[in-house]
Amino acid sequence: MKPIKLTMQAFGPYAAHTTIDFEALGSAGLFLISGDTGSGKTTIFDAISFALYGEASGGAERRSAKSFRSDYAAPELETYVTLTFSHQGRTYKVRRVPEHIRRKMRGDGTTTVKASAELTADQGIHYTTIPEVNAAVQALIGLDRDQFSQTIMIAQGDFLKILNASSKDRRDLFQKLFATTRYARFQELLKEENSAAKRRLEDNDQAILFAAGQIDVAADHEAYPVFAQLCQDAAYLPKAIKPLMQVCAESRVILETQEQEQQALDAAYQKKTIEAEYAKTQND
Repeated sequence: MKPIKLTMQAFGPYAAHTTIDFEALGSAGLFLISGDTGSGKTTIFDAISFALYGEASGGAERRSAKSFRSDYAAPELETYVTLTFSHQGRTYKVRRVPEHIRRKMRGDGTTTVKASAELTADQGIHYTTIPEVNAAVQALIGLDRDQFSQTIMIAQGDFLKILNASSKDRRDLFQKLFATTRYARFQELLKEENSAAKRRLEDNDQAILFAAGQIDVAADHEAYPVFAQLCQDAAYLPKAIKPLMQVCAESRVILETQEQEQQALDAAYQKKTIEAEYAKTQND
């Protein structure tokens, strides 16, 4: 957010219509606001903060918006602040009127002027209620009033509060200030993926241990020590693969031999059965 022009009327010590052109002051990129005590330096910052957020730069606890009405203003002058600013290549203009009591322009007595706000932009955006303007400004700048006063516009005496803030508050503040929310979300996604990968690894380990429990390896086999370790810790699987492949190959040979022997026994049994049936028919 870059301020372009600030207009104050009947606001604090600025009783008359007063305009500050920041573009003219800041052509060199840097300028100083100076003056005697009570000359209205802080009021300039209060006006900017009020225009954006409806509160003084130090918050409502330092100065209520109802106290912004200048004691020196003519009765007919309305108290208001208008701030023109640019943000991300677009120009915005916000106007606020604080609730205040002023003398009636006719007759005796006073009248209460209600608070109001209006936000317009060069691309046709137009908000006319205080809640709408508050929400739109916060969405545009990305900071709420407290965060704005802790970074962009630090009120007098508030810098120590930032230094003494908790780590979480400072992290949240700087995360919004430097727009690192996407990276924080990316970090959370990585944590979630890491947790999911750990769960999958644990499931795989359990499956390996279960499968290892189904394998029968003789205690005197050379692969038994590695196999015994695998049954206790799935991390031994890489070391156990080659010995287990050897066990599987040996078991396959034994199985094939047993199948051949079984086939031979089946053939012999069939032969004997046929011979017995033939002998029986001959006897009959």
